[in-house]
Amino acid sequence: MIKIENLYYEYFPQKVILQNINLEINKGELISIIGANGSGKSTLARVINSLLKKKSGSVFIDNFDVENNESIFKMRGKIGMVFQNPDNQFVCSIVEEDVAFGPENLNLSTEQIQERIETSLKIAGMYDYKEFLLQMLSGGQKQKIAIAGILAMNPDYIIFDESTSMIDNKDELIEKIIELNKIHNKTVIFITHDIQEAVKFNGLIVMDNGKIVIDDETKNILLHEKKLIELGLQIPFALSMQKKICEYGFELKKTSSLDELAQIILSQYQ
Repeated sequence: MIKIENLYYEYFPQKVILQNINLEINKGELISIIGANGSGKSTLARVINSLLKKKSGSVFIDNFDVENNESIFKMRGKIGMVFQNPDNQFVCSIVEEDVAFGPENLNLSTEQIQERIETSLKIAGMYDYKEFLLQMLSGGQKQKIAIAGILAMNPDYIIFDESTSMIDNKDELIEKIIELNKIHNKTVIFITHDIQEAVKFNGLIVMDNGKIVIDDETKNILLHEKKLIELGLQIPFALSMQKKICEYGFELKKTSSLDELAQIILSQYQ
């Protein structure tokens, strides 16, 4: 479990970025954190991962204090992070060598390292590219290699910080991220500013001005419509359309996908 209590963070005096954050994320959860630019969502991710030092409060990962020098390496073995720009986290020029970098630093045997390379690249769908130069890959392919590099460390929790913002085929990558949770039992925290992406995850956390203003299951998103609009976060079009249709007495299964909504209407009212 990730447990955050009374967390504050400031970049410099009088510039508070995170204010009184209280949050629990259980193992196995599939959640999204959404908010406008400057809302504090990426800063929160970096504090959780101990890349930034909090001003006050506490952050625990499976009972490990993220700022305890005696346990920080154990904690960092439990959590991985995929950044917005994959090039920022590559350390080698060849795919296989880059994926090997993490497990090599865990002092694993050669056999264990090779097994992790192959397993993580297969999960990421990039095994056939293991001997490629990273510079030859597309943005989406690079992001998958970044995911493979994190998977090779075998963390329990993975944070994706705006990881789809620089690629074209966002849906494919999101499907792969959701698979990590559903098939490979990874706890996923997906950070985005796009509510169309956020609603594909089970839990929804909304941030504004460094505070958590909504923490709920995504299926309840319509209950927060007024607040989301106040924050400039529009309800997904399919949900808005569905709500309008239901106002005329029709009953429809909830979905945030226009294609799925069309199929539901066709199947129920042909």
